[in-house]
Amino acid sequence: MPHDPAEEQEKTMAILGLAANFGKDLPEPLLDLWLDLLAPYPSGLVRAAVRKVIESYAYKTLPPFAVLKTALDELEGRGEKAMELAALAEWGALMGAVRERGRYAKPALHPTTEQVLRLLGGWEAACSWSLAELDFKRRDFCRTWPEADAKTALLPLGAAGILAGALQLEAEQSCGGSHEY
Repeated sequence: MPHDPAEEQEKTMAILGLAANFGKDLPEPLLDLWLDLLAPYPSGLVRAAVRKVIESYAYKTLPPFAVLKTALDELEGRGEKAMELAALAEWGALMGAVRERGRYAKPALHPTTEQVLRLLGGWEAACSWSLAELDFKRRDFCRTWPEADAKTALLPLGAAGILAGALQLEAEQSCGGSHEY
């Protein structure tokens, strides 16, 4: 992926600003690593995430990259709370479809819901769950859904497909170029 020098410069300034806010200097190798990790994000989003970290991080030490990543995910609507709410909403939609359609009229479902439902036994099984089972099935569904989201293409391939996809993603991410200023 070609990188825009202006975008990279804005990200660099945001990261250096974050470090300066906590009274730290970021060594160049660490700055380069952070820039590689931030490559998929637009500079405006990075600046907003840095602002969020500066406003909310309660410690005096420089926050690790994971704290910035959490802020990025939250700003993109992919944070932990957003994913929990999405899973719960999908559970509600699934239960509504089971009530309205029954066993013989399976509706089109969100791709992630489709995969999680397959893992829990499929549409017919969902239509047969007893009231006593529903709390456990909801818990299993809502725990699995956030992990399965955005992996719907790999899940039908099984463990070997997921491993191959993870290795390919890791290889693509490690091919990033060096950063010149």
